[in-house]
Amino acid sequence: KDLTPKGYIESGSDFTCELYDSETSVEINDNMGVTINQYTDRIELESEELINKIEIFNFLGAKVYDSISENHNNTISIVNFGSGIYFLKISLNNKTTHRKVIIN
Repeated sequence: KDLTPKGYIESGSDFTCELYDSETSVEINDNMGVTINQYTDRIELESEELINKIEIFNFLGAKVYDSISENHNNTISIVNFGSGIYFLKISLNNKTTHRKVIIN
């Protein structure tokens, strides 16, 4: 059987996934001006606009982190999160962006 990827399962999906080892610093830029740097012990968020709220969910959908802030820069410790896939919901003024991170 041919297992070559042929696109998204759901139409209209815009999620991407990139895999890195636990020693790599990862910088993600999106069209909302949010930069995410992921390290082995923390996630750093930077934005030109004020970041109003940050929520992090595990792969089961349970909220594991929630922070209301009015900063351009935020650092989140991920030491106690454990390995797995996590979803970030970042609110900037009246806009929201979603990101997926993998913690080893």
